[in-house]
Amino acid sequence: MDGTDGIGSGKRVDQLLEQVFRVLSR
Repeated sequence: MDGTDGIGSGKRVDQLLEQVFRVLSR
């Protein structure tokens, strides 16, 4: 999670976390 991959990495992680939270808040 250092962000060495670039901005795309961080954005992808954010999207994944959002999806997980959505499923958890079902």
